[in-house]
Amino acid sequence: MIGRMHEKMESSRGTQRPARPRGAARATLLVLIASAGSLVGPEPVSSQTSEAGPGGAAQDAELARVIDAVLDAYGGVERLRGVEAIRQEGQIRTSSGGHGIVVRISRGGTALSSLVHYQDRVELRILEDGSGWRGSTPATLEAVQGPLLVSMEMQAARILAPWFLDSHRNEVRRLPDEEDLLVLSIGLGEGRELRLWIDPAVHHIVRSTSLMDMGPMTLTFTSRYDDFRLVDGVLIPHAEENSAQGTPTSSVQLGRVLVNPTGDDLVLPAVG
Repeated sequence: MIGRMHEKMESSRGTQRPARPRGAARATLLVLIASAGSLVGPEPVSSQTSEAGPGGAAQDAELARVIDAVLDAYGGVERLRGVEAIRQEGQIRTSSGGHGIVVRISRGGTALSSLVHYQDRVELRILEDGSGWRGSTPATLEAVQGPLLVSMEMQAARILAPWFLDSHRNEVRRLPDEEDLLVLSIGLGEGRELRLWIDPAVHHIVRSTSLMDMGPMTLTFTSRYDDFRLVDGVLIPHAEENSAQGTPTSSVQLGRVLVNPTGDDLVLPAVG
């Protein structure tokens, strides 16, 4: 359970390390980090909102309409704001031929944990209060910084994209359509941007890409979504295809999804 796992983490940490994640009372977010970072050219990452000008009011109204349509498709603002946690369980396959089981629970959008059990190894990752750790067991978790930490933060944003659309309305801008898909950009500050590709027929987010400006390069993570299903009135994609540098890295097929889980469904399976 999370509480016992965190007790092991506390007993194994050095005095100079960042504080370890707290226990189940914090209800850390469990999600899969299903894609790796990729390096592309120095593409500018912008957090600007729509500029005012001729037709600006109409453009803003159209942007608001698109945002509202997406939120409605995912269950509506009221229902989405009532979601405190989501648990996801499924299968993962990597481009190298590996496969395993993944357990996720998402909460809040700023905390993140994942447990992936492959045939030959276990990957445990935790993000909370702006700090991140990764390892194979609670006792082996090590603090991460830089691109690894940023990638965990941006994965949380991608997984909870509809919620970010609602909470970051003032940072959303419309980009040119691509392949008959609507494209929105959410500026998240510090050179970070989340781009969403939306099917205008049903207003499902079918692709997300997070971009992180790291100076001379931009790190990108991309996920494509399919197999959309309603779970307690909330739309959840059950299939993901993840890539980096334009190369597939992994695919995920969810089998069990719970909205607002309780009790043992709010904790990671014990490892180590």
